[in-house]
Amino acid sequence: MLLKSLLRSALIVMAFLFSAPVMSQALEEATVPANPDEDSPGYLMVTGWYKDAAVQSAYIKKIGPVIRKFGYVSGKIGVPGVNLKVIEGDWTPRAFSLLRFSSETAVKKFWYSEEYQNDVKPIREGYSALDVMKTGAAYGTKPTMDDKSALLIFFVDLKDRKRLMTQYVPYAPAIVARYGGKFLISSAQWNMELLEGEFPSQSIVIVEFPTGKALRDFWNDKEYKALSEIRKSTGKWSVVEVMPFSQRGRK
Repeated sequence: MLLKSLLRSALIVMAFLFSAPVMSQALEEATVPANPDEDSPGYLMVTGWYKDAAVQSAYIKKIGPVIRKFGYVSGKIGVPGVNLKVIEGDWTPRAFSLLRFSSETAVKKFWYSEEYQNDVKPIREGYSALDVMKTGAAYGTKPTMDDKSALLIFFVDLKDRKRLMTQYVPYAPAIVARYGGKFLISSAQWNMELLEGEFPSQSIVIVEFPTGKALRDFWNDKEYKALSEIRKSTGKWSVVEVMPFSQRGRK
């Protein structure tokens, strides 16, 4: 009951592209494409706010069948104050959604489809402040993105690429793997396509962990803490966690 109350409040105050309870209702019947592995996954990443809950509700009702038609597979959502927290840096807390499609091509087909552009998107125009990016998956990764998994999102304006690549990148993946982590996205800005809004000059890395506990255990790992000091010296970093709703706020 507490979770439902928090989510209703988040819908009104920080309402977004999808709210957690309505998203699950609208998307739980989403069908996986017949051949989901014939192309690597594509992602639609959305951050921002939705300004009117009634308009949002109408929008969600309309968008569900459309994203299913164009290859939506699964998604993760973070709501500030509920299950999303900035744990490093000064990224402005805002709702975050990561929607996985069967391929990058499927993302674009959805976004530029007549159904979305002419019938669905106009419902929220003027009532939302969203930044929408399309990006591909990290090579060789098979996402889980179920109701137990958690996301660790790194935003970086990189200043010292050489130091990052020689002193951090060779060592971090082994620690990530120790806790069951998977790199879902590792994209420089020029590898992402801005579909709506604006996005700062940053690269993005998103790591998925099997549980919120695994994410926190990784983040507090002594070896990683030492390594992260090197990471932080290479640019301006912000790190955001998106926990499972059942594990929100746990330390």
